[in-house]
Amino acid sequence: FAGRWKGSKPDASGLKDRETAAQMLEEVKGWDKEFQELRNTNETIKKECKHFDIPDPSFPELDGLVDDISKTVNSWGLYEKFAAEMAELAAEDWMAIRERLYVIEDCLVKWGEALKGLDIDVVVRFLHSEIERLKKNVPYLKFVKGDAFTQEHWNQLFRMLNMPKGIAKKDLTLQHFLDASNLVVEKMEAIKDLQARATAELTIQEAFDELTKWKQDAVFNVIEQTDFQGRPITLIREWKEVQTQVGDHQSVLQAMRDSPYFGRFSEIAETWDVTLSTLGFALNDLNAVQRKWLYLEPIFGRGALPHEQGRFKSVDDEFKNIMAQVRMDSRVVALADISGLNNKLPVLIDQLDRCQKALSDFLEEKRSRFPRFYFIGDDDLLEILGQSQNPAVIQSHLKKLFQAIFAVNFSEDMKEIVAFR
Repeated sequence: FAGRWKGSKPDASGLKDRETAAQMLEEVKGWDKEFQELRNTNETIKKECKHFDIPDPSFPELDGLVDDISKTVNSWGLYEKFAAEMAELAAEDWMAIRERLYVIEDCLVKWGEALKGLDIDVVVRFLHSEIERLKKNVPYLKFVKGDAFTQEHWNQLFRMLNMPKGIAKKDLTLQHFLDASNLVVEKMEAIKDLQARATAELTIQEAFDELTKWKQDAVFNVIEQTDFQGRPITLIREWKEVQTQVGDHQSVLQAMRDSPYFGRFSEIAETWDVTLSTLGFALNDLNAVQRKWLYLEPIFGRGALPHEQGRFKSVDDEFKNIMAQVRMDSRVVALADISGLNNKLPVLIDQLDRCQKALSDFLEEKRSRFPRFYFIGDDDLLEILGQSQNPAVIQSHLKKLFQAIFAVNFSEDMKEIVAFR
């Protein structure tokens, strides 16, 4: 036994890592068990010799091993306690302990203090080396927390760190990362880039999620009114808020394109680009159409400019058709789905501009014939022209047309002015 022990006892040459240390611990336990059996046999022999009055036999080789084996067993017992404490922590679920890595650091500090003053042997030297290695490596594990990781990022990390094939995120423990901590340090730049990509992609995904939510929730603030003929029509108000939202989303989308990690989102971004661009033009044009329609509809509704009635009627029908679709689906993005809208709206604006120009030309002609009409607005002038046979209506505008005249008195047949007031 003594010869085998001296030739085969654990030494530094075979102590390389946690696995070899565990093997050596089992070997030492085996040596200790065998040695204790020899000592028990020795005691039995001594008792039997004493029973027969035979001098105690001497086993100097055995006695010489007591201190050596005792020190070895005690030293490996220290490692066993360290390994058990670390194993308890390392068995924790990675997702649970990744925010509490300080518990590992505290454990390592405690064991570093415990080793101070101990004689340096194979085990103590290995413990010092292992503790220092982990003290250096554990802080780097914060880069593999995976807060922003999707399954794709986890799989890439697993390949980097040579994790067991087929391992799932839910099965990860701290031990997996402690075992791979040397690789974590070695591949830190690649891991940092992976972390940056995951964070950027998460930010981009959240932005698209916000767009999706806005798509479902954003609706026009509409009011129900009636046209000059009393027919109901839906109109949009508070255009600025909606236009600002669309502009903000376009800016965010453009900012996301500047990210080096934008590539995987290019397809959905293209879809949103088209939608937001369509909305941007449609909102501007539809706002212009509504404003012009609100101004001209009461005028043409009264029958003004008969030669332009056909043009305005066409615009009126198309505008009401668009607004009917807005009423059926008041979501802002639904506006972009109206077929051919961005082709129709410029045509409506052009036709309304033509109607307005015809109206302006008509009013300018009347003013050129009677310059005092320049003192009143278009609406007042249109009312005068439309109610020219109604003296009461005309009288309400006299104070704007003539200085110092507030009203007039008519003759009984309402054909002559008989007094000024």
